[in-house]
Amino acid sequence: MSGHNNHTIDKQGTALGFLARFWWMFFGNMFFAFSLIFILRNKGGFFHPADWVFWIVVATLVSMRYIDIQFCDGQTATGRRASLTDWTRYSALLVAGSVVLWGIAHGLNYLLVDRIAQA
Repeated sequence: MSGHNNHTIDKQGTALGFLARFWWMFFGNMFFAFSLIFILRNKGGFFHPADWVFWIVVATLVSMRYIDIQFCDGQTATGRRASLTDWTRYSALLVAGSVVLWGIAHGLNYLLVDRIAQA
């Protein structure tokens, strides 16, 4: 009989796993959406505080998903263990979508805020 304990560590149940998953699946996306709304409503042009918050949130979403996959045995929506390929796909789609949404938000801000101010 060996002295080793054969208990497997459930990395998904750790506090880090919970926080990483909670951030990239829920709370971070709320900040993402709210920062887009603030960009739409702010009359400050490019790179005002809402822009910085937006891009920091995007960076933390990518980072937390990486931490979830690498250190907390993150899973996909279908229940299989996520890989770095999943992270790369997630990151590429998130960053590309973020660039598009950020541009649309600033475009609408330019069109709507300036016209409302002129009226």
